[in-house]
Amino acid sequence: MKKPIHPRQKPAAHRLPPLYWPSAFLAIGLMGLSLLNQVAELHPGLDLLGQFKVQFFLALLLPLLLMALMRRWRFVLGLVFCLGLNAAEILPWYWPVSESNAHASFLPSREVKIFQANVLNTNSNVSALARQIVQEQPDIVILLEFHPQHLTMMNGLGRAYPYRFTPPNKQYFGLGIWSRYPMNKTLLRFLGQSELPTLETRLEVDTQELHLLVTHLDSPVRVPAVRRNRQLSALGKHLQDIRPPVLVVGDLNVSMWSPYYKAFEKLSGLRNGRKGFGILPTWPSFFHPLVQIPIDHCLISPDLVMSEIHTGANVGSDHLPLIFKLHLSLPPDLDLHTL
Repeated sequence: MKKPIHPRQKPAAHRLPPLYWPSAFLAIGLMGLSLLNQVAELHPGLDLLGQFKVQFFLALLLPLLLMALMRRWRFVLGLVFCLGLNAAEILPWYWPVSESNAHASFLPSREVKIFQANVLNTNSNVSALARQIVQEQPDIVILLEFHPQHLTMMNGLGRAYPYRFTPPNKQYFGLGIWSRYPMNKTLLRFLGQSELPTLETRLEVDTQELHLLVTHLDSPVRVPAVRRNRQLSALGKHLQDIRPPVLVVGDLNVSMWSPYYKAFEKLSGLRNGRKGFGILPTWPSFFHPLVQIPIDHCLISPDLVMSEIHTGANVGSDHLPLIFKLHLSLPPDLDLHTL
């Protein structure tokens, strides 16, 4: 004879699994943060959280697996929805880019290779950086936060990079440009009310002119994020008055998922050179790539074609370098055999 079940006693089959409540709290917390990331412009703290789309995506997989094993389908649906929100921000960076100029591949062009690195102003070890520059053989080297020893090392490469532009002192984030191509109308600009220091020059690439800007925005952790956001806006407005082709390079201290970065792209008319090549995170270099975020950028005008981009090896900085190749269209009547 079966023992009757007491009215207040739940059947064993209906008892919650031991991992239910930890999984539920984890799921609710991650889903809440994922949803708040969609309105990041409401508060600087939400914008900072929004830089970690990849990390949120990966973290959501754990409660999703646990809830699926426990057959808690309402939680599963909510977690899948939040996974989709994060995936919608991540996956498009891996989709191939359809160039706006369909005839670009038929025009004569010059390939320009650029090495960009925030080398950290307290980093006096230059050997790793020197090895990479010699190995990569870029046409243009762009350094941010360079140490005096980096400056000495770059000056030693004078024959390879006869044209250079560095501000008079370290107050300007240690910005510097070294180039195989002549530079014209080089100047140090201070943009917006926050006076964002920006190097600006025009590179003579054969018979074409490439407008290059190098900048370093304030960290939203060290100073109020509103200062960085104003710098983005000032830079975007300045770029509206520049005739393409245009290349902007630097440490923007913001990822592509920030609403302020998206507004900057729309305002400037440029697009991120990563598009079609993946996330390519650059900071912090001493963590695993799955923990890093992309805050170092190269943005190009629609008439430029990015053919390759990748991160470099660690140079002793908290940032990884970005190395990329872009194609600059030349006049159709130019005889390439004479170049």
